[in-house]
Amino acid sequence: MPDQGLSRRGFIAKSLCGAVLAGAAAAPAWAHGTAGSATGAYARARKPIPKEVAQYQYQPNGAQRCGVCAHFRPPGSCEIVAGPISPDGWCRYFRGARGSRGSSGPGRSY
Repeated sequence: MPDQGLSRRGFIAKSLCGAVLAGAAAAPAWAHGTAGSATGAYARARKPIPKEVAQYQYQPNGAQRCGVCAHFRPPGSCEIVAGPISPDGWCRYFRGARGSRGSSGPGRSY
């Protein structure tokens, strides 16, 4: 029987090396944001979440309001939630900006 060129063991070894190289090539694209950060490359590539899903409301939740949220983009948009956003609104993805009042609480870091 003639040599078929590549053994099963050789094929598996080369496949694993290829997978590792492909993962290493993709790593720099993910290095711009931190794990769990809404400003990471993955979050920027996602579609905005509907207001209903984010449980958006047009009034603040205590000291927590969109105007001091890390995801808020003046004058009235958000990195995460779709549509126009009021600076006095609030949603479940609230994350207080560093040094702002209301930076702690039940809001999620998306």
